[in-house]
This record gives sequence, C-alpha cells and structure tokens, in this order.
Amino acid sequence: MQKIRPKDIVSDTIEFSLGSPSPALALTSPAEVDHIIKLIFNQAKRQLHIRATRLEHPFFKSDDLSSSLTTLIKGDVQNRIRFLIDDTFHLFNSHLRLVQLARKFSSYIEIHKAAEDYRETSGFFIVADQIGYVHQSSNQTYPVRAEPYAPAQARSLEQQFGRDWGRSERIAELSTVGLAG
Repeated sequence: MQKIRPKDIVSDTIEFSLGSPSPALALTSPAEVDHIIKLIFNQAKRQLHIRATRLEHPFFKSDDLSSSLTTLIKGDVQNRIRFLIDDTFHLFNSHLRLVQLARKFSSYIEIHKAAEDYRETSGFFIVADQIGYVHQSSNQTYPVRAEPYAPAQARSLEQQFGRDWGRSERIAELSTVGLAG
C-alpha cells in the first residue's frame, strides 16, 4: 500500500476560475499542478496552447483529457488546441488517447515537434483563451505559477509559443492517410 504524503493531497480550497481576477497561485506539488491543468482544460472556451517536453502530468493520460478536449471541440468550429512537444517517442508510446484524438479531430487538435534549437528551453506551460496560464520553468522546480486572469503574462507566453510554433514541424505519423482505390 502506497502512503499518501500530505503534499500529494490536493486541497479543495485551490480555486481557479478562468477569466476571474484573483491572486497568482504558487503550486507546490505535482498533484496540485495536475489539478490546475484539469481545471484549465475544463474551463477553456476557445483555445489551449500547451508547450511541454513530454506531457508528463497524469492528466494527459486520463479519461478527463478526452472529455475536456471533446467538449472544447464541440463548443465552436473555430476552437483550437495546439500541443508543442519535444519528445515524440514518448508521445506515441505513452499518450495513445491523445494521438487518436489528434488524428480524429485534426482540424481542431494539432501536435507539432519543437525545432531542435528550441527544445527544453521554455519549460512547461499552458495558455488558455489568451487570459489564463500555468507555467513551470525549464528546470522543473516548484513552485509552479498559475493565474486564471493575467492577460499580460498570458500574452507573453503566447508570443513565446507562437515563435516556437513557427519553427516547429508537423509530426508525419499523426497524418491520417486515406486508402488509395
């Protein structure tokens, strides 16, 4: 039986309401970060931009991911979810659910591989609807910062994402190829 350490328990008092001004959160455990990721994915209304080395947080392997992405996609035909990752080997070996969703909903979900020169420099971050974010520096230290309403910081991360996205490459293995007849 695995012991649960106090820092692995996520308090129900951690609130994150995307778009509502509130103080920045300093998340001090992987469980807290995963909890905020789930809230961001469930609350986003238009877009999510995710920058990660390997999508290590448990949320990215959960049923909640499928549910959250499907809900966002059904919300509006212009909604977009973009993942920019460094490690495609890990993607195809550990995130089959996400790979299947990206293939099925390729008009909404895009996954690119970061250019060699820009890998592992940005840390991990998610920007939701250009107003809220969660950000962990590249050295993977705690605390991790999250804010539900911080347009200036979200814009800065969006700009960084845009620069890296512009230099990224599509992942050929995600393309669905029709049968030639």
